[in-house]
Amino acid sequence: MKLAVIIPTFNESDEFLTTAVNSVLSQLHFSSFCIVVVDGSKPKQISHSDQVLYIPLPKNCNDFGDTPRAVGSLYAAGLGVDAILYLDADNFYDVNHLTSLLETQSKTGAEVIVSGRKFVRIDGSYMAECLTCDGVNFADTNCLMFTRKAFGILHYWALMAPEYHAIDDRIMWFAIKKAGYKTAFTGLHTVNYRATYPGYYEDLGETPPPGVKRPDSNAIKAALFKWRSEGNPNLVVRWRYRNHQIQRKIS
Repeated sequence: MKLAVIIPTFNESDEFLTTAVNSVLSQLHFSSFCIVVVDGSKPKQISHSDQVLYIPLPKNCNDFGDTPRAVGSLYAAGLGVDAILYLDADNFYDVNHLTSLLETQSKTGAEVIVSGRKFVRIDGSYMAECLTCDGVNFADTNCLMFTRKAFGILHYWALMAPEYHAIDDRIMWFAIKKAGYKTAFTGLHTVNYRATYPGYYEDLGETPPPGVKRPDSNAIKAALFKWRSEGNPNLVVRWRYRNHQIQRKIS
């Protein structure tokens, strides 16, 4: 299959962006692409590979990377790819990420395939597996692969109500299930999700390191409240973790 991995970025560090792009290039075959959509910040061409394409947007959309995802998706569809994936610029894939998704798709015929993820510290070291991203109740954006039959839903990235971008992955997963697409879960935690907010460390009994971001919890609460006030089902997510062989449930 011909794939495209969309990486939205806004003022991301060269180190993080390089790690993200290299984790994609290490597993792409020659006819696939990594598409970096630069969301209104200064473009950083950290790779000169012909497989890395750059799309600079002249102004930051300030919507948690969703418009860049939509732009990259349309461009990838125009290039004739068979499947589209996403990766935040501060995260990175394991070497078997794409292979496991493709194998699961081949076995199940699913239109949307989901991997698991694990939390890693800012320095990239392992923290814990995420049990919440299970391909049933929740799927993180970084863990999704859409086949061409499901491309029709990708407009949601740009067209969801502006106040919902703070819970974009929950909105997208709800839309996928509502549309009736067949989904499948790899069962493997192959996305390395960099813990850039203090809550993950506090959940796991660690002291947040320097460099963590201040969470935009008010935007998330406001989005969830509006969503419920419009008669929609509850999208509150409870993070659950497994640290090596010790399962820890945080509610």
